[in-house]
Amino acid sequence: MAVPPASGSWDLRADVLSAAFARAPVGVGVCDEDGRFLAVNDCLLELFKHRREEVVGRPYLNFVHPKARAASLAAYFGAVVAAAAQPPPPVAHSELRCVAGDGSLLWVAVSWTITAPDEHGHQYGIVHLRDITQDKATQRELTAVRARLELAFDCAPIGVAVVGLDGQLLQTNRALQSLLGYHADQLAALSFLDIAHPGDRADAVAVFDQLRAGAIEVHETVRRYLHRDGRVVYGRRIAAAARGLDQRDDYILLQIEDITAQRRATDRLVELAESDQVTGLATLASLARHADLSGQPRSLVLAEVEDLPRLSGVLGRTGTEQLISQLAQRLRARCRSTDVLARVGDGGFAILVADPDGTAGSMVAARLVDAFAQPVIVAAQTIRVSAHIGIAKDPNGDQPLDAIIQQASLAARPRNAAANRSAGARAWRLILRMMSVVWILRRWPPPNSLPPLTW
Repeated sequence: MAVPPASGSWDLRADVLSAAFARAPVGVGVCDEDGRFLAVNDCLLELFKHRREEVVGRPYLNFVHPKARAASLAAYFGAVVAAAAQPPPPVAHSELRCVAGDGSLLWVAVSWTITAPDEHGHQYGIVHLRDITQDKATQRELTAVRARLELAFDCAPIGVAVVGLDGQLLQTNRALQSLLGYHADQLAALSFLDIAHPGDRADAVAVFDQLRAGAIEVHETVRRYLHRDGRVVYGRRIAAAARGLDQRDDYILLQIEDITAQRRATDRLVELAESDQVTGLATLASLARHADLSGQPRSLVLAEVEDLPRLSGVLGRTGTEQLISQLAQRLRARCRSTDVLARVGDGGFAILVADPDGTAGSMVAARLVDAFAQPVIVAAQTIRVSAHIGIAKDPNGDQPLDAIIQQASLAARPRNAAANRSAGARAWRLILRMMSVVWILRRWPPPNSLPPLTW
């Protein structure tokens, strides 16, 4: 049938309009004032899966899902009211569920146009229907995927943040909010620099610029961050640039794993490794680290407590530790702020001294002699302690620590040898006295008075 004109006169030939109607890429139907189809094109028949005689003459609402009929009527009457307005508003669009001839459900995008009254006062409704079932399925899938991603984002066990190309925190999850002590709206007002430790900000800006420029795609490191209460938290951070279809950055994604507890434990282990548990002094490992960082003229003063095994046998383990601890306190009091005092071995102490003029080592060694000259009170016992003291100089500050310690130990050996020679002489004198006594006893009393002694 011929399509009724949209106005009182045709601007185009009827055959041209009929061809456009029939070959339209969307379903097109013409309804009377009662909403019955007067004409439909082939696309509409294919959409509804009906023959032409099953559609023409039937109300449009018969093909609408029962739950969508009220919305369909509202859209139709809205178009009728709009047609009476001057000037008429833009065509309104809506989405409806319809029922096809095989009973399947489909979604269609609907737009109504109401013609002006013809010479007989009749008006017609022109409806355009476009199948959006696949679009709706895709939209539902995208919505489901987005919901899953948002759930994974928000419930992730590590902190996650979406950062805009201007550095602003666009979105954060609960783990990051808990890590930093902020609410989501508070973090949204901050930039990534606001949560970074001041000491890490320069490097953070450099990495951010590289990600934004496309020079790198992913960067991983350990960063310090500021909690809302001011304390420092540590995070293993991965930053990645998220790019769109045009390969241009859209945003930067940050993933931050809280490693504060692990870092504290590591620092504690390092502290234990570099701090003697009895005296609180530096260990040999810590002294080696200071020695590697020196590079300046220096001396090393080495003091080793004499006869420590004998003292340990008298005082026991606890008493020996108290003795060593008191000696450490004395030595620390006689060191300068620039000196590094360390415990070396059971009864040894080493002092690394900055010695630009070559005299500081000797001055420190003199103080050590004074420290060991004073007796030590341990468990109500007065203990006099002596020590071997040696000095080694490193004028260029480039010798390994073990070499310097060996030199200091060799410097203390002459005193040790002299002490050993003195002790040996005393032992020989005692042996000679004992031999004299034995010789006299072998000859006393006279031979004729008593039988000779037998040994």
